Amino acid sequence: MSGVSDLTGLLRHWEVDAALGSAVLAGPQGRALRVTAEDGRHFILKSRFGKFDVALEVAVLAHLVAQGLPVAAPMPTPEGVYEVVWEGSGYSLYPCLPGRVYDQHYTKRNGVTAAILVRAAAYGRGLARLHRGLATLPHKDGYSAMDVPDQLRKWVRSALPETAFPEYDLDRIYDRFEPLLFARYDELPQQVIHRDAHPGNILIQDGEVSGFIDWDISTWGPRVFDLAYCSTALLSGAGGIPARRRAWLKQLNPLVAGYTDVQELTEAEKALFGQMQMAIQLIFAAYYVRKGQTVEMASSLESLQWLVANQDAVSAAIGRAFEHQIRDYNVSQVRARKGPANIVFEEELT
Repeated sequence: MSGVSDLTGLLRHWEVDAALGSAVLAGPQGRALRVTAEDGRHFILKSRFGKFDVALEVAVLAHLVAQGLPVAAPMPTPEGVYEVVWEGSGYSLYPCLPGRVYDQHYTKRNGVTAAILVRAAAYGRGLARLHRGLATLPHKDGYSAMDVPDQLRKWVRSALPETAFPEYDLDRIYDRFEPLLFARYDELPQQVIHRDAHPGNILIQDGEVSGFIDWDISTWGPRVFDLAYCSTALLSGAGGIPARRRAWLKQLNPLVAGYTDVQELTEAEKALFGQMQMAIQLIFAAYYVRKGQTVEMASSLESLQWLVANQDAVSAAIGRAFEHQIRDYNVSQVRARKGPANIVFEEELT
């Protein structure tokens, strides 16, 4: 993205005046650029990669915008074009949504704060509202279907056979979660999902979700995948630190309960939530193997091992959320009880 030699010329396609300043945002291959125009407006300029149906994205995001959901649809040029080819690459321009992305989900003491738990509950509520909106799409035409068992049997197993990496005991791990997932997978509700709903793609403002971004890999798949994916992203952020992994269990509770406060999960989704978490870690590990990223692969497999070893604790945290046995994690109540929402209150969570 930083290689665009004439940013001003590119932006003129949308009649946006020359940029005063810009910043490359975190993301795959630095593909997003936050742009500030001369009139003070803010935009996100994204470069496209691979095969992506811009018309499908426009239709889906416009549908969600019409329902009042916090997404930003690509902006058309005056000629009605949503993707401009410039210097050999395709680009789309989006209005900048309010809020910010949070990438720190643990304190320096490796615990959690009131604000972190408020945020976890907000992620859950936001995802549930998003899923309600996506479920009203009139059809799934244009979307490929994600079949998690098929991915595990073929794509994952070819990269991570049972005998590979004996230190991770993959044979035992496969046997631990695959039979139940395979047996009940067809019971899971299927719909259009975000597919990349990690906290880096979720904006927060005033304690609630203010935006979902990066729809490049949205697909037709099991609804619970997005919620499990968000939870494993928070776990990955623990960086293998034992105290942070224990603190992750405390975030898991409001994350799932926040979701179920808006959208109830089916019995199959509840039963397979842990299995989906494990499947996601394996999918990531297989991806990193194929990319030759051994450090990231090891991190994914270590997180998987921890999930398997601590499945009882994970199930207990999820179970309490399903039964709504949690405190009400919202900004106003936290401030009323504890003052500013940045006070560590781990003693209340034991």
